[in-house]
Amino acid sequence: MVRTSHLTKLDIVRLYRNSYTIRDIRAALNSKGYKVARQVIDYWVQQYRLGKFTDEITCPPKKKKTMKTLTRADVQPSLPKPKHPIKVHVWAGISKRGTTPILIFDGIMNGQFFTYNILRDTFLSYVRRKFPDQHRFHMDNDPKHRSKVSKDFMTSNGINLWDVWPSGQRRLESD
Repeated sequence: MVRTSHLTKLDIVRLYRNSYTIRDIRAALNSKGYKVARQVIDYWVQQYRLGKFTDEITCPPKKKKTMKTLTRADVQPSLPKPKHPIKVHVWAGISKRGTTPILIFDGIMNGQFFTYNILRDTFLSYVRRKFPDQHRFHMDNDPKHRSKVSKDFMTSNGINLWDVWPSGQRRLESD
């Protein structure tokens, strides 16, 4: 095998395919500054004719730079961000006998919503099924939990409210 640079091999084959004679190939390479012997050109032409000419090259992908002028129709209008994004509320309870059903809702929870949608429709059936004998219901001091509607409903339906949660955010530990 004749040692020749990659570009010289490619030039020899390219010129030969373009009907250059061996003498013309040598002259073209000499004009580029490559000093190549006639035997080297004969060798690579012979390899090409026999179908033994193989080579490899690694090329980076071609970066095509394009410029496009955008019109007003091409630009999508952006939607404004809401001042107060949509929120989803979740209510659930836990106990030593399992978890309550999870209630997912949106909007504002007030005393009536808490009483009818949470206590009546979700919590009451859970308490009767899991705690038929006795239970204690514990919740924080939120005004909707302490509303007259909620307290009346819990009293009339036998929900035993454990009413020892301190109001505000007092420290429970001693100094």
